[in-house]
Amino acid sequence: MNTKTITFFENLEGFLRTRDIVHGVASEVLPDRLVEKYESVNTEKAAPKQTIDANAPMLKQLDELFDLADEIMPVLNEFGKRLVREASDNMLRHDTEMVQQGSTKFYIYTSAPIKSRLRCEAKVRDEYDGNTNRLVDVVRASLVVDSEKYLDSFFAYVFDASRKNEITIVRFKNRFKYPTFSGYRDALFNLLLKSPTSDRTMVVELQIHLAQIITHKEESHKYYEFFREFFAGNMDAVEQRMLLLERMGRNIVHGKNLGYFKLGLSKVIEEASLEQLSGLDHLLGDDGIQDYLLAAIVARRKLVLMEDNGVEDKKSLLDAKMKLGYHIFYSACDTDYSSNRLEIANELVQSVKNAYESLN
Repeated sequence: MNTKTITFFENLEGFLRTRDIVHGVASEVLPDRLVEKYESVNTEKAAPKQTIDANAPMLKQLDELFDLADEIMPVLNEFGKRLVREASDNMLRHDTEMVQQGSTKFYIYTSAPIKSRLRCEAKVRDEYDGNTNRLVDVVRASLVVDSEKYLDSFFAYVFDASRKNEITIVRFKNRFKYPTFSGYRDALFNLLLKSPTSDRTMVVELQIHLAQIITHKEESHKYYEFFREFFAGNMDAVEQRMLLLERMGRNIVHGKNLGYFKLGLSKVIEEASLEQLSGLDHLLGDDGIQDYLLAAIVARRKLVLMEDNGVEDKKSLLDAKMKLGYHIFYSACDTDYSSNRLEIANELVQSVKNAYESLN
């Protein structure tokens, strides 16, 4: 078991531990699930766009956006502070300190600095295919409350303001109802606001958090970032991989004793379905950790299970054997070129190649 494998399982244990904590906190502080009545919204295609010259070069568009940001920031601040005051019937003050994470203090209403120019350029270039209009968090702020009642009243206030045409809700993600795969819960509004000095408009970001949950954001996000690449794919694939990861996390005892790690993995491999073994092979092989010895064990188990299940498709069986051969070969390379493994791998790969030819 290589170092990358151990690091992966240590992060998996931390991920599951943190997620369980967040789930437990959420069940305590959101007993009535009041905000689950608000469905997520996405009107990006139908909503008015930000006022920037669509035909201008990207850097010129960013100049316009940052110029507009200076006009829009006070509008967002005024709306956020008024929201706190009116949605709470003057019971809350926007400048009440709620949470401190490291050197960062969160108040009931916190205005964040305008996003850095370098970060915006990189995001438009690398993630948005040059489309500056997709940049909707240059101006941003957050609201933090400590009760489900105020969470509900804050949501209601934003939707009511939209019905009164004071703002336009471009997008709303209700992650209290649909948490991230790490279990983290918050809400994100993208609002179209109008400049007080012109007819220009800009989309801003307003996040709403629960104090009891945001205290776990930093650790939760750390594991989210670690696993983000592994979880790429459609939602069905994400759910399946999450189930597999959870089973591994529950069965593998966290610690430095490799014997416990291997015991847990053996249990997972022995009980896994073909689909789960494919996911585990993806994790351990070329596209993941590259622990080829473990990948070979998984591939061998998958081949046995295919034969036990009566899989008759010869090409599928040959593909499974070829993958086993390659995993054995690369595992030999990882262990100072074990001559015995190399010989086994070469014989297996050659026999599969011969079988492929006979199929044709």
